[in-house]
Amino acid sequence: MNKIEKITNQSGRTYIEDNTLILEYIDGDYKKIPISSIKIVAEYTTENGPVLDDWFMVFYHGKNEYSEISMYAENIKEMISILSSKLDTELDSNLVSCTHFESHILWPIKLKGEKLWVIKNAKSKTFFEKFKNLFGLKKKELVLTKKVQVLLGF
Repeated sequence: MNKIEKITNQSGRTYIEDNTLILEYIDGDYKKIPISSIKIVAEYTTENGPVLDDWFMVFYHGKNEYSEISMYAENIKEMISILSSKLDTELDSNLVSCTHFESHILWPIKLKGEKLWVIKNAKSKTFFEKFKNLFGLKKKELVLTKKVQVLLGF
């Protein structure tokens, strides 16, 4: 595949070239991730569907560095098949029908099936945030699970 080709899929495009995972986005931005640097492969869903993309694959490739691509991106199935072969595992997606926030680690094997993130209530810092809390509009944040923090060296 070639970056010169125009992306027509709003969800982006992904492929593997020279042992590098390529993630291309509709806005022209892209990421090149050496497969050897990938520490975690996971999937997650949000409550944004069906209007917006709500299912993503995420790749941690540094202590606090990750990239993601929509599971609706062009060429996603072929990329997953090739990456599965290179990681010597089956990257089974299990969240296809999930309509709420959920995360699920696909690789490494020792964490397969574990949650990547948990949702925590963010600390309210301003008067307005504290006021919104009274109405159940508490701000949320994603926090890596303890097992993932250990794997990434936190």
